[in-house]
Amino acid sequence: MDYMTQGSGVWVTSNDKFKSDAEPFDQYVTEWKYSVGKMGMNGRLYGIRDGKPTGDFWEYHVYWHPKDRVAYIVQLGAGGAFGIGEVKDSGLNDPPQRFFEMEMVMPDGSDVMDLHRIHESGKGEHKTVSFDFREGEWIERRTYVWKLK
Repeated sequence: MDYMTQGSGVWVTSNDKFKSDAEPFDQYVTEWKYSVGKMGMNGRLYGIRDGKPTGDFWEYHVYWHPKDRVAYIVQLGAGGAFGIGEVKDSGLNDPPQRFFEMEMVMPDGSDVMDLHRIHESGKGEHKTVSFDFREGEWIERRTYVWKLK
């Protein structure tokens, strides 16, 4: 949480590789802030199109559960999707890596599994890699490099 909320807590990445008519965003932005008592953090993700911010696509709540001794993430989508999972340390420290595997539930009640890996550089930059679960295995979907604004 210290890593994501450092400085402005605002992280920006290019969407050039994935930009299309269906996804016209030049950049994506995440903003992270500690929640009350520094027992968690809240975040949001939105796009930048033609130099202007869009509305939020996702809202995040990451919190430490003191009894379970686990960090959880809850993700809420503008379209009604809901995700929940545990944030885990990979045990790799060069660079430090975290990951979260979550169940994403769609508005119609259907669900899919989602995996995100976060590689922290410690230099105001981190990489995220997202995966889909298909036919019993994780398939890499997208990689983004985020820079602290």
